[in-house]
Amino acid sequence: MEFRSIEWHKQIADMIDAIGCSAFPDVIIDVINEVVPYNQIVIICYHKGKAPVFWHSKVPEKRKKAVLDQYLNGCYLLDPWFHAAQRNLPQGLYLLKDIAPDDFFASEFYREYYQAIKIQNEAVFAIALTDDIQIQISMGIMEDEVSEQTYNNLLAISPVIFSTAYKHWSKTLNLDPEISQRAAIIHEHVSHTFKTFGNPVLTDREREVALLIIRGYSFKAIAELLDVAFGTVKVHCKNLYKKLDINSQSELFSLFIDAVNFLDIDEMYDPK
Repeated sequence: MEFRSIEWHKQIADMIDAIGCSAFPDVIIDVINEVVPYNQIVIICYHKGKAPVFWHSKVPEKRKKAVLDQYLNGCYLLDPWFHAAQRNLPQGLYLLKDIAPDDFFASEFYREYYQAIKIQNEAVFAIALTDDIQIQISMGIMEDEVSEQTYNNLLAISPVIFSTAYKHWSKTLNLDPEISQRAAIIHEHVSHTFKTFGNPVLTDREREVALLIIRGYSFKAIAELLDVAFGTVKVHCKNLYKKLDINSQSELFSLFIDAVNFLDIDEMYDPK
């Protein structure tokens, strides 16, 4: 659809009219869909100190379990978007490559999660509601590399997306106490699993290196982050592989996923 067409301006008007209404998420998704083809789209709320909460999604049924359940049950701790939100990612339009670790696209998490749910690339509108709460409208883009035209189209509509999204969610933000409490409890338990991964065999530094590898950082990037020599990172990696009795990043990733999947989310949260 041409941005100057009558139909386009009518959709923008419909989106403005929907501010404060339950129909707004569907309308804003329809506006985005006219600009860029996607294979799935989710609207997710990141609240510091809590597990993410999906507010709205258009995901094919056959992929919903992997996209929603697996992510919320612990995989979010490996996701660059989660960590970007925790660092107060400024409002803007971002591509996955803008915020991902240097070796992310070769990581097991990318292969086992992103590629498994048929996401070739991802673009996100990040909207800051408060210092602690950020809304991300995440679009799975059906392009190996996001084209210049796709990016420019998204950039062209970003001002109206940011303005209407902020007005809507800042006006309607009402975090259900039960949902909020559940998210906090889940995050506490998942974070504990993250921080104690490899206990009792790994040292704190070996665990740190292991988790950075799983998140998609190269040895060079890990050395820079930890302010140690490249060779020191290699030694830590060799030692942790030996202690965990593994031989590959794939096995390391599997151990982490097994640890997270061991958690019983429903058992963790008992409102009684």
